[in-house]
Amino acid sequence: VAGIIKAGGSEIQNKRVRDSLVNEHVKHMTRLAVSGQLIAAGGLGKNENSYRGLFILNVATLDQAYSLMESDPAIKEKIFAVDFYKWTAPAALTESSRVHERLVKYKVKLD
Repeated sequence: VAGIIKAGGSEIQNKRVRDSLVNEHVKHMTRLAVSGQLIAAGGLGKNENSYRGLFILNVATLDQAYSLMESDPAIKEKIFAVDFYKWTAPAALTESSRVHERLVKYKVKLD
């Protein structure tokens, strides 16, 4: 399942609160990657659609994708919203997370 993260409707003005929620979003995505449920993810530059990022989940249904993302703090607080689409990818794509682990320059501390 492919996901597109876009700006949500929330306008949290407190920078510390907003930054904390975005940090928790990164941790959530990292946990999904560690568990093998997130295959790939990345942010997007500024664009007219307010899209913030793209990601690929290793799940079979849209319901499973929504279930994984409903606990993301930034989505719960409506900083981000997400749209999902069924997507067919090469089987080898699931190996990218193993390669990433060897190449990554920083680690997200999950607590």
